[in-house]
Amino acid sequence: MSTDKKMNHLPSRRNRNDTFSDFISNIDQLFSGKPIGGALQSMDSFFHNSTMNRSFPIEMTEEHDSYIVRAKLAGIKQQQINIEAYNQSLMITVHNYEQSHQHDKNGKTLSQKQAFQTVSRSVTFVKPINDQGIIAQHNDGLLEVVVPKIKGKEVKFINAK
Repeated sequence: MSTDKKMNHLPSRRNRNDTFSDFISNIDQLFSGKPIGGALQSMDSFFHNSTMNRSFPIEMTEEHDSYIVRAKLAGIKQQQINIEAYNQSLMITVHNYEQSHQHDKNGKTLSQKQAFQTVSRSVTFVKPINDQGIIAQHNDGLLEVVVPKIKGKEVKFINAK
């Protein structure tokens, strides 16, 4: 059946005097226009452009006895990094604090800016980890964390009769 024939079988446009039609029309206008002076668009652009959405890339590889987690942290010092281990996950948090001052010729402060940002990434592992044996190293903007696995006990099969 062609699309033209399908369109002919659709119900006709609702009566303009119908209360339900008025309600649907108002809802359509609410979501198609700029409600509340564009507030929804402003909120949307805030969250898309916000630094809260920014993060850092993580790469994970699995070895026979450990996981290796690498994070690219360009411009971040080791003192700004916090790593916490849980039963089957690792939380890497970066705290970034910046402060700048602008002075005039006489040394009087004209402006002062402070920025504090905390960004975290969580890595979940398939198998339990040995949180006592975790080793972290930070060189040239690359964080590498070696996370040992806990070896489970092998289950033996019994012969079926």
